[in-house]
Amino acid sequence: MPKKAQSPKPKAQSPKHDITFIVPVYNTCEYLSQCLESIIAQDIDKEIIAIDDGSTDGSGEVLAEFAKRYDFIKIISQENKGVSAARNAGIKAAAGKYVYFVDSDDYLAEKINFRDLLRIMAQENVAIAKGLFVWAKQNIIVLPALPDVATTARAVYGEKVAHGHHVEIVSSQYYMDCLLQKSFSPELWTHIFKTSHLQDNGLLFDENLRYAEDTLFVIRALTCCQFNFLEISQLFYYYRHRTDGAANQLDDIRSIHDHFNAFKRLQSYAVRQDLDQATRFYIAALSAPLLFSALERSVTFGDDEQQSLDEYFTLELFNIYQLYETLMVVLRRSHREDFAKVREAFRKRLLN
Repeated sequence: MPKKAQSPKPKAQSPKHDITFIVPVYNTCEYLSQCLESIIAQDIDKEIIAIDDGSTDGSGEVLAEFAKRYDFIKIISQENKGVSAARNAGIKAAAGKYVYFVDSDDYLAEKINFRDLLRIMAQENVAIAKGLFVWAKQNIIVLPALPDVATTARAVYGEKVAHGHHVEIVSSQYYMDCLLQKSFSPELWTHIFKTSHLQDNGLLFDENLRYAEDTLFVIRALTCCQFNFLEISQLFYYYRHRTDGAANQLDDIRSIHDHFNAFKRLQSYAVRQDLDQATRFYIAALSAPLLFSALERSVTFGDDEQQSLDEYFTLELFNIYQLYETLMVVLRRSHREDFAKVREAFRKRLLN
């Protein structure tokens, strides 16, 4: 019997801008002007979508003032729902061909060559591009994953050698192969995403997580399909390491729960999707640091708080952890003292 005819999907509207900058805002009045000005200064056809997530410190007034001055700034106001909900609101409203996420307490580097980058991305059908970021206070630059791009970045920013930037386009699979050779961190704000890549693959942030939501999002974006990936040796982003920021409240017991839950969601994602063996391996390997981070920090809490984490310390999880430890030893020659502490935490729970 022939398949029933399906109604055609509505055509996606043509992008109105080259790029949409999505800026979730919650009580960052002190830093917000610098953030917005760093985006406004970029020479590219753009829109800025700032999502005021229930701020109470005057951030809303700062946004309103900027929106009066620049017609490409759009403000979405909502009750406090968390950064994931704010970013999702931005994704749904985005009218740019590409999307870039900027946290409102951070800022962009000067004169990023967005025009050339987006032109190359369009010509080569690149779904995701990635640049560099620097820890603003420590002035530490995190090197790229691709070896030749890393060599150029080291020469330009480390050795201060005058050098043109290196751009390399590879398959997403090859990029992940290189990524596994270095310490993986999500670095959401160093990526340029093609908007259709997010829309076609149903990529949104998990609104049930307040921590590790960016790691979950980036891993899904990297593994949802095969695509062309671009990495460049140019600095994109200054990350302000705020000790009072949500991302840095790592002693919060909720952050431990969210790291465990993000890891579990990625394992469920790998099971639900019709993915090949290589992709399932990438998901397991890239999500393993979530597990290790949660396990490593869990042993620093008192007895009562540790007891609330007992549900995660299963034999199944211990087997996964052992695979991760082996992977770190084989790929990175890593022998950390923390491995022994985590193994002991499992033994205490599993042998009782």
